[in-house]
Amino acid sequence: MTVPKIARWLLGWLALTALLLWLSWQQAINTAADSLQQQLQQQLLPQIIADEGYRLNQYSQDQTLLSHINHDLQQLQFDGTLPLLQSCQLRLYSLGDGKPVENTADRHFTLQRTTTDGVQDFPFALSCQPHPGVWLGSQSLLAGLALLLISWLPVPLGQSQRHWYEKLLHRGEPGRLARQYARQLSQLDQHSQSLLELLLQHSQQPLAELLMLLAQAEPDKVDGQWLDIALQQGESPTDALRIASAADSLRFDPQQRLVSIHGLTIQLPVTPYLYYLWYAQRRQSDEQLGWFTNPATNRPDIEQGRQLSELMARYGGHGKAINDLVASGLKSKTLDQNRSKIKDELTSRLGEQLAGHYLFDTERDLQSGRSRYRLSLPGTAVEITESSPASLESTLKDHVNQ
Repeated sequence: MTVPKIARWLLGWLALTALLLWLSWQQAINTAADSLQQQLQQQLLPQIIADEGYRLNQYSQDQTLLSHINHDLQQLQFDGTLPLLQSCQLRLYSLGDGKPVENTADRHFTLQRTTTDGVQDFPFALSCQPHPGVWLGSQSLLAGLALLLISWLPVPLGQSQRHWYEKLLHRGEPGRLARQYARQLSQLDQHSQSLLELLLQHSQQPLAELLMLLAQAEPDKVDGQWLDIALQQGESPTDALRIASAADSLRFDPQQRLVSIHGLTIQLPVTPYLYYLWYAQRRQSDEQLGWFTNPATNRPDIEQGRQLSELMARYGGHGKAINDLVASGLKSKTLDQNRSKIKDELTSRLGEQLAGHYLFDTERDLQSGRSRYRLSLPGTAVEITESSPASLESTLKDHVNQ
């Protein structure tokens, strides 16, 4: 137990002892006062006062009677649940003369006697002395036992802790372990808690392993949207955290017809993929800053059609698409269709917000008045892994002859 914890425990014990001392004293005085009032109602007043037969105006003149009553009052015994009171003195202050009652007494109460002459008040004052050892010892011991019991009880869970506790129980964690984890997890910052929620939602790995993976990934570098997408795509927690921590990047493996976006590998249909690769090559080479203006509707671009057909032949493009490019050149309509297919594919996999950064910029070409396009991502973030292709001429000839 640490020094601050001992100090807090000691302060708590002193405060609780003081409270119990006050409460026990009030309880003891109330119990004694109730017991004495009952005895006075049943025994003293009928036997001492009523038997004298005095009229109301005679009581205030009989100091001898008042002295006798106060003498007899000392013989009364009071009840108590604990022997906290060592002694008590009960005093009747007046017999109806309105004499003020002493304010220093522990308790005051008034009994009334009703006769044919009217109602007469009998004010009493009760003063008591405690058993110091019994009083202080019993309440300090009780305070210590209460604190010990409280320390054994589980501390109530806060809202965030309750959320984690229920989630972990639903996941199959034992109750005691779930409570311990809930307290730890509620101390994480909100971003880390959100990331952990995603990992728990998509993975059945032990919580301790997921926490270790999250700590190693440095949560402040992990993008929650990318983590969610990667996990939805079936990536393991380790790979998903790597993807979510990656920088913006576009990596092509043309031989496998795969593209890695922000570290997440995606396979696109062949023809849209190769058009995507073609735009990436232009952006990477920084030719005209990656811009390519759509050909005129009635004048396809023969040279670009030839280059694109070679690219398709090298990486297994469809024969019809290659033949069209060789025979007719690159058409504006074909570019528009494939950009649209690329957008549809990426949006369906990544969502509109994430996909937008990997699609196309567009603007009006001032010289021709036609639209021009380029990849939004800078060329420095584009990487293309070149494979060792077969002879371009023989591959192209094979596709043309199909």
